[in-house]
Amino acid sequence: MGVFSFLKDKANDALGFLHLKDKDADANTPDPERRAKYMEIIKNYNLPITNFDIAVYGDKLVVTGEAPNAAIKQKVVLGLGNLPSISEVDDQMTVAAAVVVPTTPAEIVEVEEADLYTVTSGDTLWDLSKKFYNEPGKYMAIFEANRPMLSDPNHLFPGMVIRVPKTPVIKPQVVEPGGEYVVQYGDTLWALAERFYKNGAKYTMIYEANTDKMPDANTINPGQVLRIPILA
Repeated sequence: MGVFSFLKDKANDALGFLHLKDKDADANTPDPERRAKYMEIIKNYNLPITNFDIAVYGDKLVVTGEAPNAAIKQKVVLGLGNLPSISEVDDQMTVAAAVVVPTTPAEIVEVEEADLYTVTSGDTLWDLSKKFYNEPGKYMAIFEANRPMLSDPNHLFPGMVIRVPKTPVIKPQVVEPGGEYVVQYGDTLWALAERFYKNGAKYTMIYEANTDKMPDANTINPGQVLRIPILA
């Protein structure tokens, strides 16, 4: 529990909420319109919170409910606090008493609170990984720690508050054709076609499914999210 402060004038409108930014809001009267919008956001994130509720007072939110662990609770706070015009989130959520400890690598789930960092202009996850872990290649640990609120490793904005795990744990990507893959350093379309189709020559399928993101078949960048089409 606690009160968390956020930069009110943030550049984020990824969810289309700037139409609420300049709305006159009474700090002493609950705002049902914004409450409905914010409740919808948390629902769409599929974060496992029970008895969840939000009270909206101007640019301040009060959140209640029960989270399965401290990491999920922190994600809810940041997911709301990073929205336009929100300056404060009063976290009154509780954490369930029992925490299931994973026993196999495939079940690794982050359960602890992470350190918090406020993004500045020019920041990238690669640079932040180098700053916090002295190893830029662990940037995916920061990305995973901020999902599902952060849907793309490149979608940072100044004023955004993100989670930085104290111990970076990189969860292996489990991707099948028909899903999406986050590009890693050293990846090529040929290598991805070998991985997903056992045939590097089919790299053109991946390229054609992502022409809106790629200028040519030879240019992919770490952090890009590519669609991996199903073989016809």
